[in-house]
Formats: sequence, C-alpha cells, structure tokens
Amino acid sequence: MANGKAKGSGWEREIAKFFTIWVTGNEKPYCFWRSPSSGALATIAHADSVSGDIIAIKPEGEFLTSVFSIEAKVGYPKADFFQHFKDVKSDIIKDFWIQCIGDAEKSDKYGMLIFKKKGLKPIVGIGDDIKIFLDEHVLLPKSLVLVYDDGTPRINFYDMSQFFDIVTPQIIKIIGEEI
Repeated sequence: MANGKAKGSGWEREIAKFFTIWVTGNEKPYCFWRSPSSGALATIAHADSVSGDIIAIKPEGEFLTSVFSIEAKVGYPKADFFQHFKDVKSDIIKDFWIQCIGDAEKSDKYGMLIFKKKGLKPIVGIGDDIKIFLDEHVLLPKSLVLVYDDGTPRINFYDMSQFFDIVTPQIIKIIGEEI
C-alpha cells in the first residue's frame, strides 16, 4: 500500500505543478499543492473551504479552488469504463466520482475528478452543473459522458490538456463571479 500512497502523492504533486503552470506560466513558485492529509484536514480542523486533493497555497490560485474541489486519482489498473456497462458491485470510476462530488458538496463547490491510468493521457471529469456554465463561455472539446440510472450525477470526461487549453484561468474566474 505504501507504493500506492507514494504514487498518489506524486500524482498530486504533478497536478499542483500543472495548475501552477496553467495559472502563472511558470513551474515555480507553486500556487497549488497537495491538501494536507488529502481531505482529512477538513474533518480534523473543520476547515469547510478545504476539500479534495489540491489546494491553493498562493492567492493567485484561490479562484480555482474556491470553485472546484479537485480529486486526483492515478493507477487503478482495474478501473475500466466498460464497468459502466456491466452489472458489477464496484465501478471504480463511479466510486471516485461519488467521493469527489461528496467532498465538493460539503464545501459548496463543484467536483473535478482528474484521473490517469498507466500508459494513457490524463482526463478531467466535471458534472453537468458546471458544464452548463462552461458551455456559455467556450466550445468544449469532445467528451465521454457517463450516465447513471441510480441518481448519481452524470460525469463528463475530457482530455485534460485539451480541456485546460480551452478552459483558461480567466474563464474559471468569470464562472466564479457568476455562481
């Protein structure tokens, strides 16, 4: 399990670096970092505004983490989109999404799930609620949408680099002001 934790921690650092470059154009100094205890801080310290795996550590990043609770997952070789079509007890991607939106709701934010499977490009998932806002401002790239018949909100997956080439920091700031 230690290897899995190390892999997850490394992925969270990669995401923090990605968002820092996305916001500032520079690798350092970091604007984002791993959340202390990856979500446990909100429970321990009753820090309602802290949620997900990534937090802003500089004011210039707060616009993103005030709108989104960002959950970062990497690996999970058994996670498979085809589980969605099967009658399986555990749909790993659905479980990730439920965790993500549950954390987001506790902090009055939108969920954002970033997932990378070995050998594949990272993808980003958002719910229909924030997709509607984004559709008003940009033309989003192609997506894969998972629809659940049990009341779990839909998730719209996009290629991460394409998504963040289109959805700029300015767009998120506008959305933050509108909601």
